[in-house]
Amino acid sequence: MSREPRVIAFGIDAGDPLVLRSLLASGDLPTLGRLGAAGVTGRVEAGAWIGSGAVWPTFFMARRPECHGFYSAWPWNPQAMDLARADCGVLEPWWRVNPRAGWHAAIIDVPFAPVVGLTHLDEIANWGTHDWLGPAPLVSPPSLASLWNRNTGVPREHPLRRAAAEMPDEKVSASEVGRLIDACVEGVSAKGALVGRLAQSRPADLVLAVFGEAHRACHYLMGSGPDLITSGIRDVLRAIDRAIGEVIAIVHPQHILVFSLHGMRPTRGTVDVLDDLLGSWGEYARGMKPNASLGRSLRAALTAAKSHAPAWLKSRYHRSVPLSVRVRVGAATSRFPGVDWSRTRAFAIPTDQHGWIRLNLRGREAAGIVDPVDYARLCASLRDRLMMLRTTTGIRLVDDVVLLAEHRDGEPPATQPDLVVHWSPEVCEGPHQIVAPRIPLRRIAPQVRGQHAAEGFYIWAAMSAGCPLPSLPGTVGAAELGEIIRDTSI
Repeated sequence: MSREPRVIAFGIDAGDPLVLRSLLASGDLPTLGRLGAAGVTGRVEAGAWIGSGAVWPTFFMARRPECHGFYSAWPWNPQAMDLARADCGVLEPWWRVNPRAGWHAAIIDVPFAPVVGLTHLDEIANWGTHDWLGPAPLVSPPSLASLWNRNTGVPREHPLRRAAAEMPDEKVSASEVGRLIDACVEGVSAKGALVGRLAQSRPADLVLAVFGEAHRACHYLMGSGPDLITSGIRDVLRAIDRAIGEVIAIVHPQHILVFSLHGMRPTRGTVDVLDDLLGSWGEYARGMKPNASLGRSLRAALTAAKSHAPAWLKSRYHRSVPLSVRVRVGAATSRFPGVDWSRTRAFAIPTDQHGWIRLNLRGREAAGIVDPVDYARLCASLRDRLMMLRTTTGIRLVDDVVLLAEHRDGEPPATQPDLVVHWSPEVCEGPHQIVAPRIPLRRIAPQVRGQHAAEGFYIWAAMSAGCPLPSLPGTVGAAELGEIIRDTSI
């Protein structure tokens, strides 16, 4: 039997505060209700203004997103003038450094966190996360593989790895929705069993585990208006509440923290219009040079075929092709083989939420043409033009445009977008057209019913007499929250 953990911290990935408060009020989350009544609650902010890919690295590296630089699983590579698969192995989580002799931590399914492989850590990665990079699962030390045991409810293959745990398109059947809900609920139960087995069998001062199942559920099962919380969302969050209660009952930590770094709001996909806009403004030029390589030409043809494929073919592709294969196909097609860089000053980086614009900056991009002297002026000009756009129904296309350099003392980011475009929520709800230039808004990923929101939450309770609560502000940044967790566990 292990010693009692000083802290058990449960992350609910993309758990929304509004949804949480509603379910607490209805009595659907009795464990979290008891913890909230006995402890303190507040807001969490994590830098989701860049994109959802930035929030967890902000937490586990204890650095602001504009400083750590990670923002996407497919970031821009300025040397290759292309996208590249993110390498999480270069990220430095705060638990890599052992804060005192004998300190031990168990880290389970923190999104994008690397496996460090040091003796003071038990690590499981890419098992039940919503997003995953590399093989699944990764464990350190290897002896943790003994935890996988179907007889105890901990299968090696997490239910989210099934094809049924995704929604391939907007027209889904009730049975497909049911399979997704079942996969998320089963995954939550398995993760709770894993955390309980690990905490009981190995000594740890800190146990940190994240329920990525909530992220998957909120993306595809979110309702809208008065029906925001669907039965599927309720089932998944009730399963999380139940799993947390079961772990607390058998492990008895001194402190328990439940938190999310960002939330989820209703949507109907997002819009894809930046290529057309930048092209109409003369900032972006399509086309390849006559001497383009055969490989580049083939990728351009494959990308064009993929983007123009009919909806029924895309649906069949997503339903029948394994995720691992689709990732490899995406690596070959989500690239820039058809851009004339000699005439392109600004271009869009593919995204599933905010719009991302990158300048083709000389000295930073291998094919850069924008003089660094003109960098700030061009960024400001693009922002002004974007903020002026309206649809034919009078809706503002853009709520805000963030210039990354303004958060970096004027220095252009190395790989992040230069401009982050925050769309008005209304333009994602249906077909729209811009007034001038006259461009229709193409809606992508309409099967996504929930989109990332900036605000998260925390609930922190002391479970043992004589263990004072840490000093927590009403609103805490994700970087600061990580440091407080570490310090309390020492």
